[in-house]
Amino acid sequence: AEDFAKAREYFLSCLQGNYRANPYFWYGLAQACHELELHGEALNAIDKTMQDHYTDYKNDRILLKAKILAALNRDQEAITLLTKVADLIPSQEALCRLGVILARNNLLDEAEQAFRKIIRNSQGMTTKTRRREKPWITTAQKQLQKRTPDK
Repeated sequence: AEDFAKAREYFLSCLQGNYRANPYFWYGLAQACHELELHGEALNAIDKTMQDHYTDYKNDRILLKAKILAALNRDQEAITLLTKVADLIPSQEALCRLGVILARNNLLDEAEQAFRKIIRNSQGMTTKTRRREKPWITTAQKQLQKRTPDK
């Protein structure tokens, strides 16, 4: 947390003068604030990066915004964003987070579809990729076991 607090300070100090509208610095600030659970500040920062002409890290920024919205219990908005990027990000994170939020909102069939897709996707992964994606695969497996405990 100390590193994120320092990062927050640095990004805030960078957002001065000619750089006050720099989307890269706003994105960094949003990441640091999210990790510090300063979700209102994080949402304000990430919203400043959602400019049509700024395409760098677009899907990553959308994923971060969805995570922030979910932390603020704005699940419907998070679902919309996660649905938008789940198939565009190479990681299974967006799909897994989507499944968790769908389940939390009692949209169990849709959640199950998301978790099953993660398992299907994992079958074609290299060992290295499967290792990197393990937290999302494990979450999907656990969520599916909750749904069908006899299997």
